[in-house]
Amino acid sequence: MSFRSKATGESPFSALLNLLILVAVVASSWLMAPQAAAQGGNAEMEALLKQAGTSTRKVQQGPLAPPSVTPVNMDVHWRLWKRVANAGQAGVSELTAFRNDARSLGYHNMPTQAMAIVTLARRAEQQGGEPTMIIQLYRQAQRLAPDLPYPYLAHASYLFRKQTAEVPSMAASYFKGIERGVRWLDTRLAWQLKIIVLALIALLGASFVFLFTQLVRYFGIAAYDATRVLPRGFSSGQTVLLTIVLVVMPGLLLRSPLLSLIILLALVAVFQQLNERIVTAVIFSALALLPFVDHHMGDLVSFPGSRAQALMHAQYFVCDPACTQALADQAGGPQGDALTRFTHALAIYRTGDTARFQALLTMLDGEPAWPVAIRGEVDNLRGAIHVALGKPEDAAPYLVAARTALPTSAAPSFNMMRAYQLAAQEAEANSALQEASARDMAAVGAFIEQDRRDVNNQLMVPPLGLGHFWKHHTDQQREDISMIGPIWNSLAGERLVLDWAPYLGGLGLLIVILCAPLRRMHRTSTPCPKCGLARDPNDAHKMAGHHYCLPCYRTFLAGASLSYEARVHNETVLGRRDRMQAFLRRTLSLIVPGTGHALAGHALLGFGVTFTLIFAALALWQPMGIWRSPFELFTGDWLGQRALAWAALSICACIGLNAAWRDIVPTRIESPRARKSP
Repeated sequence: MSFRSKATGESPFSALLNLLILVAVVASSWLMAPQAAAQGGNAEMEALLKQAGTSTRKVQQGPLAPPSVTPVNMDVHWRLWKRVANAGQAGVSELTAFRNDARSLGYHNMPTQAMAIVTLARRAEQQGGEPTMIIQLYRQAQRLAPDLPYPYLAHASYLFRKQTAEVPSMAASYFKGIERGVRWLDTRLAWQLKIIVLALIALLGASFVFLFTQLVRYFGIAAYDATRVLPRGFSSGQTVLLTIVLVVMPGLLLRSPLLSLIILLALVAVFQQLNERIVTAVIFSALALLPFVDHHMGDLVSFPGSRAQALMHAQYFVCDPACTQALADQAGGPQGDALTRFTHALAIYRTGDTARFQALLTMLDGEPAWPVAIRGEVDNLRGAIHVALGKPEDAAPYLVAARTALPTSAAPSFNMMRAYQLAAQEAEANSALQEASARDMAAVGAFIEQDRRDVNNQLMVPPLGLGHFWKHHTDQQREDISMIGPIWNSLAGERLVLDWAPYLGGLGLLIVILCAPLRRMHRTSTPCPKCGLARDPNDAHKMAGHHYCLPCYRTFLAGASLSYEARVHNETVLGRRDRMQAFLRRTLSLIVPGTGHALAGHALLGFGVTFTLIFAALALWQPMGIWRSPFELFTGDWLGQRALAWAALSICACIGLNAAWRDIVPTRIESPRARKSP
């Protein structure tokens, strides 16, 4: 959905302001939606029952008739609509006739025609067309492609730009588009890939920033504690040099800069406080999951053009005679599987040619054992075929089994109602309709109002759930595509392969967990919130357990115990360090919001702000990511990513500016209680 219009020249800040104004109204509309739907559902149920009761008496007996239309009729209606649309009218009657003919021919979705209508509606918007006509065009596009998100998102975008008073309609259309986008595989997989890629880049950048802040905060403390552990005779300079060698040497031996960074993060994890350990654990967890994420991304990238996508389009889009013949060849070939054979059977059923239905039943019965996952859909198809042949008594066992196997689908109960209607059993038909409406009232309402007596209008045989096609793709996927591998090799080198990532991440998590008691037992030094130097836990008894380090405590809290020259010297040196720490926090917060918070010990907030900042900047730069699904080529901002990105950037910028202006108070480390001097 586009929250920016090139025709109106609306700025992103104006869109952001409108977005913030509408959030409260949209939220209230969303909260009130269930109650309104429940109130309207009872009335709709009564209307459906009344309509079914009046139609039971006039139903014709015998087999259903083949479709009375051909693709030529659709072409005529489409040409008439284009002529009417060029005259500046919506052409609702022409599009309605076009859609009715498409339904009779078994066409489930027509995305090409729907996107043509959306394009015409946007052109009319740019030319100052009537709002009523534009809204009618968007609604007709939704009816032509009910399973696709694009017409709904485009409609919500138009209402957001032009009719902000229609908040409930805009929110309903937007949420319907999001729901369909998450369900439809072409968009869901594309959105997943975009989010994963942007999240990985943002995580990488935020991890580097976090590691930099932890290095500034804890490397000196690590060197100080190493001096305490090492034998006498090691100076501080020698200890720092030895620590650097231990960190850098494994990376040099394996030619892996990333390995040295991982060792450095594990080193500072020994001294971190709780919120910093949580961030470190998140980084190591992401490192351990990289091979699995890479495998999943390979599945996402390989889905376009796969057999699973072709089968999904055959069931949800238009399957012409050439498509049906290709399915027949695949079903009878060596690579034919249950999903392909069911798709072929469904394509034959949607032709409405009852002369082929007996052979279709034979083909369905010829399968040795249908998979349990699709057995309910197969039984529903068998029952619908028997009803179409005018044999309701033969359809009953299959429809009862399908109703049990598909507890949330309205199709078996609806087809059972048609069977009862053929048998002139009005009470049973009303009961079956009530059960179908309770399962899916929207689907029942779309079928009950059809007056054409053909299989695609009288019976409900929906396509398979989209999860079946994704499972088929992952089961059949042979090629291993790695998207993280090239980047990993550039950072980790060729000797440190990606398969080692789970072991490195697991080892890092183990270090984070095992070293937590050291921090809790006050066995390690902590950063002084005043000057940033190491606070030795053994000095707690000398300063009554205060959180300052010993030099800061003696200088700023017990300065009377020092000589005048020593106190002036300490105030000069420590004050300079204090001002330098504040300068670093403010400057880093101004450059990269969140960095100053991480440097002050507020790691969760700092890491979250930095991650959000990078993610929003990437989303603003590439709102559609690295790959688009086919029908997303019409626009670059379906979901309003730019407005959401501007909102996130504004929040992060405000946090950074506030930190740069007011500074950030460093966290105070809980210190042990004062112990008596031995």
